[in-house]
Amino acid sequence: MLKRTLIFGLSLVLVFSFSFSSVFESKVSAAEYTMKIAHAAMPDSARHKGAEEIKRVVEELTGGKVAVQIYPASQFGSGREQIESLQVGALEMSILPSAFLGGFQPLVTILDLPFFYPADKEELLALERSEAMAKVLETTEEKGVISLGLWHTGYKQFTSDGKPLNEVSNFKGMKVRSMPSPVQVEMYEVYGAKPITMPFSETYSALQTGAIDGQDNPITTNYDMKFFEVQDYLTLSKHGLLDQVIMVSQDWFEGLPSDIQKVVEQAVRDGRDVCEEQIMENEENYLEEMRASGIEVIELTEEQRDDFIEKSEAVKEFYIEKYGEKAEELVNGLEAEME
Repeated sequence: MLKRTLIFGLSLVLVFSFSFSSVFESKVSAAEYTMKIAHAAMPDSARHKGAEEIKRVVEELTGGKVAVQIYPASQFGSGREQIESLQVGALEMSILPSAFLGGFQPLVTILDLPFFYPADKEELLALERSEAMAKVLETTEEKGVISLGLWHTGYKQFTSDGKPLNEVSNFKGMKVRSMPSPVQVEMYEVYGAKPITMPFSETYSALQTGAIDGQDNPITTNYDMKFFEVQDYLTLSKHGLLDQVIMVSQDWFEGLPSDIQKVVEQAVRDGRDVCEEQIMENEENYLEEMRASGIEVIELTEEQRDDFIEKSEAVKEFYIEKYGEKAEELVNGLEAEME
């Protein structure tokens, strides 16, 4: 009797799996276009919720002409692999932090400049929707990738062991994890720290074992990755951005009918709103939970911020010297917009 029950149950699972797979494959095959979206965040993240909103809007407004599939948590490969897939048309859309674009279009690493962007969120969002920022995003087109927008996913904050990173002098001798962006590496070197580039997935264990002393990420990422468990201090520095560049394959996008292009563009804006709203909601709750966990939360004084701003001028000069006239033009454009 038990054997027959198990066999019957297994048969139901197989039938259900086959039916679900068949329905999904039928939906994709019935669509005129397929749109794969890849990103590096977890399925419960604000980024993923934004991607889900893109999927909903595109499939609804195209009447099913476009079937959208989402690949979270780097399932489609590393940042570099995602960008290469966009270039050859194997991937239609990628949502990635600007720091991953350093080896692809280094001009975009202007987004990694420290203590350069407004610390006021409303001023920052206005800048990100400006013509000056649009010129930054346009630079990816010469690489076969169109950047449709920028999603704000939080200011970066420093975490550390031993001493808080609220003074430039406190960076001296510290081993700090850096993203693979020449601008961010330069930032830590200017501050006197030793930058160590490593995969994001290895950061927690490196902090836990003391292989590195600190790192920087937005509040939501620090919470999601539980860095507060293995760090003494969280410095609310708002020194940089970890904003997401929403990129599509140029060949794929330009091959779409104009009405579907407009739908995709609208979906990216709608996804941005969902993502940013979720980030704002999470930041307040997560910060309080991290405080309660025992990590010491420190805010920069005005004098400390001014000192960081002064020291960070050398990083801006590095960016301009390294990437030339176009880099200077982009910097001047953003500074004029902020003024």
